Amino acid sequence: MKNKKWEAKLVGVLAEDHEVDGGRSAVFVNNNDTIQFSIKIVSYEPNDFPRDVRLITCYSDELEKWGFEDDYTIKTDHEREQQVRDFLNDSLLIFQPELRYGTNFREYYVATNVYLIGKKDSFTHDLSLVPIPVFKEEDLTEAEFKSRLIETKFIGENPHISKHEEDTPSFLVWNPQNGEPKIYGEFGQHSVAHGGFRFIAKDSLTEIVFDSSLREEVYTWESCPVWFFPSEVHEIIIEKLSEAEPLNTLIEQRTDAVKVVDNKGEQENNIDKEELFVRELIDKTRELGLFYSEKDLYNFHIAMKTQSLVILAGMSGTGKSQLVSAYAKALGLPTSQINFIPVRPSWTDDTDLIGYPDTLNNVYRPGDSGLVNTLIKAESEKENLFIVCFDEMNLARVEHYFAQFLSVLETDTKVLKLYNDDLQYRFYNGEQYKPTVSIRDNVIFVGTVNLDETTYQFSDKVLDRANVIELDVLPYINLLKIEEKKESKLRSQGPTNAEDYAGFRDKYYRSVSLSTNELDFLWALHRVLQETASKMGIGPRIVRQIDRYIKNMPVSCPFTRKEAFDIQVVQRVLTKVRGSEDVLLSLTGHYKEDEDTVIDSKLFSVFDKFTEEVSDFVQSRNVIIQKARELKRNGYTI
Repeated sequence: MKNKKWEAKLVGVLAEDHEVDGGRSAVFVNNNDTIQFSIKIVSYEPNDFPRDVRLITCYSDELEKWGFEDDYTIKTDHEREQQVRDFLNDSLLIFQPELRYGTNFREYYVATNVYLIGKKDSFTHDLSLVPIPVFKEEDLTEAEFKSRLIETKFIGENPHISKHEEDTPSFLVWNPQNGEPKIYGEFGQHSVAHGGFRFIAKDSLTEIVFDSSLREEVYTWESCPVWFFPSEVHEIIIEKLSEAEPLNTLIEQRTDAVKVVDNKGEQENNIDKEELFVRELIDKTRELGLFYSEKDLYNFHIAMKTQSLVILAGMSGTGKSQLVSAYAKALGLPTSQINFIPVRPSWTDDTDLIGYPDTLNNVYRPGDSGLVNTLIKAESEKENLFIVCFDEMNLARVEHYFAQFLSVLETDTKVLKLYNDDLQYRFYNGEQYKPTVSIRDNVIFVGTVNLDETTYQFSDKVLDRANVIELDVLPYINLLKIEEKKESKLRSQGPTNAEDYAGFRDKYYRSVSLSTNELDFLWALHRVLQETASKMGIGPRIVRQIDRYIKNMPVSCPFTRKEAFDIQVVQRVLTKVRGSEDVLLSLTGHYKEDEDTVIDSKLFSVFDKFTEEVSDFVQSRNVIIQKARELKRNGYTI
């Protein structure tokens, strides 16, 4: 099982012997002749950290960078242990906790990246500290920072405090290069996205100058953007904030959407509209009796606006088609701008979908699907937005009936050819159905597929051009949380038009913004895939589409860039990792059933090499484990 490290910093003090279970000393020399000691946590821990864990193990080598020397050659064990006690007598330890697994998968918690700071004169052994984030003048001036707080916008990263939704700090500190630190609060909730943190005031946002006498009681150290407030000081600060004059005298705050209003009226930009739309989408899924995670809904929305084909995959009955309906309803589109096309098993080429020229009767006969009529309508109504959904699209072979689209959708000038130009004036309906139809950016294409024995698998030609999203099935207990169907109050305007939707999209899709590390990872992954099978790999098209997905993440996105990159590896790369055990075993590795993991996996090796710089690849690792499990059981994976 994989170790887990929390990013949030904790504070502790050397435990006393009576606080350690089992009669063991708080400091002892272990079987490896290394000094080991227990730290008692004295700060508030993250919400996802186990509440019953109050002692953390640490090893003396973590103290060496602070000047500690374990002179085990000339001292007895007792003297070595006392040396640690003396060294830590006047210090608190700031550290990152890590969950590790020992023999027989025994869990234990270890302090890593330890920093030492001196105890205050007021220190008592029952000290309780509250972590508070600190922001500095790096990317924002003080005026910009305050403005963003008032408007509940994202104010930047802080890697050393908990991102958990239930760990909202009561206030934060602005620490300028020159001048007195200021405190802003009190906050009732927060969110984290690739724009960093966003804080929402509990009642009203207030500001106070951080009094120097109180500041002396706070535990800080250079370079760390977290200050630890004794609980008594924390309560005094909250009281002072409640007595201060509100900064935001006219702010509407809602948990489902946030709008900022000033004396000139309502100020909305495209980001605000997109936030409102995603909120609307979440509400619509509830109204339709669906229950998807917010991350899945954001992932679906980002994929939809990247202008590539989106395929919703999963077993029958998970609500894939209904999700497309919810998306259209959230956009406020009338039924005339939505075309659900049920794919038929009998379709063998694109004439079944598009139609064909009838030269015997001098007429063009469009397909029964209505696709051509929808595209013609979208071409003439450039201001309107259209959605085309191919329902159960793998009931027939996609690369047969969808052949023209697979080529057209990747070109800059998307033109679908219906018949030769010289036939137009011979056809009675040549004016209505011209030889070509332009597919504009106001048309969104999406498909649904069932993964069972009655369907065809996708070829690499299809997978190269699509974001394949497999929706998570949430525990059924969540069905009890679905609210009664009600009219949403968010949509006060008419349908979202093409211009508004275009505002959600990144405008600089031609330039690549992936980092050097991300590109190096994709190249390393490509080389490993190519070594296994020459037809397997990552083409430039996929790299550009991953880049476009990353750039289209909304500011309010509930997952980080690293998580988004992991999602794209699953949806754009690992869908093509399939085949027999002989071909894939070195990629996926050998499945160990007792530990539910893999060993000797080339893909895991690439993930491990880029974990720090690119992503933890949690979802990608799970997919590889699943494929290795299928290989062991079936001899192949799909």
